[in-house]
Amino acid sequence: MPKASLSGDTLLRMLVAAIAETIARLAMLRTAGKFEQALEVIDQNLEELLGLKANLVRQLDDTKIVEMLTNNDFLDVASLYHVAETFRQEGEIRAEMGQAAEAQNCQVRALNLFLEVCFAVVNDFLEADDRVD
Repeated sequence: MPKASLSGDTLLRMLVAAIAETIARLAMLRTAGKFEQALEVIDQNLEELLGLKANLVRQLDDTKIVEMLTNNDFLDVASLYHVAETFRQEGEIRAEMGQAAEAQNCQVRALNLFLEVCFAVVNDFLEADDRVD
């Protein structure tokens, strides 16, 4: 497994801002009961992060997602964390929609990706450990 370390406060701040913005937008849509729109935001997020249509991303196994975010033996941990958080958010939305099986699938996928983040970084990364717990 490739090892990675985060360097640069700017990168970390940008990541935190992007994730916070996505979570806030999804929370607003969920509160308004606009679940389909929230899922569209999730699809857009996955497409931006991985460069593939969201339906194709969902067909990939977690190992392939990690491979896609690895370049020259360096894992883009920030993007992997963002993908994991996106799947976690999707799981929560699908649970609220009553789609238990889909919700569980998203939550398991998020857990697997958060574990990859935890194992890949030299230092603590955001609250990945809290997400795993």
